[in-house]
Amino acid sequence: MAPSLVEQHSIDVVPDTERHGSAFSQFTLWLGANLQITAVVTGALAVVFGSGAFWAVLGLALGNLLGGAVMALHSAQGPRLGLPQMISSRAQFGVRGAIVPLVLVIVMYVGFFASGTVLAGQAVG
Repeated sequence: MAPSLVEQHSIDVVPDTERHGSAFSQFTLWLGANLQITAVVTGALAVVFGSGAFWAVLGLALGNLLGGAVMALHSAQGPRLGLPQMISSRAQFGVRGAIVPLVLVIVMYVGFFASGTVLAGQAVG
């Protein structure tokens, strides 16, 4: 049977025979998605708010490494448990505990949207 261009599994487990790609393909996907001016400006906000360039880069690198390690461990559970990451986080944090990451993500998205909007306004101006 020819592979379909439309996702057939939704949130179900994707069988190993239908999986493709590698860690490098994930790297290029996320690098391409984040290699844009808004991400650069958002990363530079540490310097804008008074931190030295060295400490800003060190803080960003350390935050990315620690966050990436936690997310890598968490995402590795998905194929083993047969659950999407968002669903398995409910079991780990609990119904009320999942509110904390939710609030943090909302603040992060609002901040990213705000910095993108300001940057777009300055670019148009």
